[in-house]
Amino acid sequence: TKPRAIVLINNAVELSIEGSPVISELTVLSEQGVHVYSCLSSLDELQAEEKIAVGSQADMAQICEVLLTAWKVVSL
Repeated sequence: TKPRAIVLINNAVELSIEGSPVISELTVLSEQGVHVYSCLSSLDELQAEEKIAVGSQADMAQICEVLLTAWKVVSL
């Protein structure tokens, strides 16, 4: 089964920006309805806000809502 959402925090946001080796995989998941969220604060730290290639930016309130309303959370 597919996840409902993927939340990228800290350096994991690099997976969603231009040049990432997993952009094509994340794009396929996104096209299949999986929401891909990149932490806005983390993107800001890396100065990568304008480089997102897949998914959307999310602030901490949005991230908390996704995590707190999820049936199950897998953390890597």
